[in-house]
Amino acid sequence: MLSLWFKLVEYVSKTIMGRSSSINKVSRFDVMLLGDSGVGKTSLLMRIMDEKSIELKKTSNTTGPEQVIKTIVLPDAYIRLNICDTPGPERFIHLLRTYYKNCQGAILVYDIQNRKSFERVQDWVFTLREEISSEFVIALAGNKMDMENNRHVSKEEAIQFATAHNCLFLETSAKSNENVSYTFKALVLALHNQQEERNKVAKNQVSSNEVDPDPEGRQNEQRRYFFPCSIC
Repeated sequence: MLSLWFKLVEYVSKTIMGRSSSINKVSRFDVMLLGDSGVGKTSLLMRIMDEKSIELKKTSNTTGPEQVIKTIVLPDAYIRLNICDTPGPERFIHLLRTYYKNCQGAILVYDIQNRKSFERVQDWVFTLREEISSEFVIALAGNKMDMENNRHVSKEEAIQFATAHNCLFLETSAKSNENVSYTFKALVLALHNQQEERNKVAKNQVSSNEVDPDPEGRQNEQRRYFFPCSIC
């Protein structure tokens, strides 16, 4: 019985390794981190790039868009995620437009202690959906959830807004690393599923639009082999 158990474990291990090594689909998505200065966008980015860090150094405000690349593995694909960290000040708004119009998704970050930052990400939702697409994938990240005692934006209110506007939502803590990877992976999974659906629709359209290259010839061929019934 024990030897049978070891054989079963060995079989499962080989199967899992075979699945991971058989992934041959690679996709790339461009996403942005948007939100006011000081909400923790850069800290979240530092966490996703180095999840082993326990303490985060105090970061200065981002003065211009900065890009990093993160590879995320899904069960059926490798995702190359190009993440653009953006500055918060209003004076960069025109510069940001040139970036987000080339993106497929965004993580909108607010500070749960700062109600104004929450109102700002709501504005971003309307802007992105209006200027890019109603299907633009958006994740709301209520950062600094470790500062619960100083909360000014309730989780219920954020969930209600996210649900009403078809956004993903998670509260995060760059300090404790809570929900940081989940937020990025949820966004990636939504983007991947959206892409798969579009590919499926496009494939079905191609199939439905296929026409006979020689319909007259085919009809003539059918007539050649048509024999009237002698009983008729």
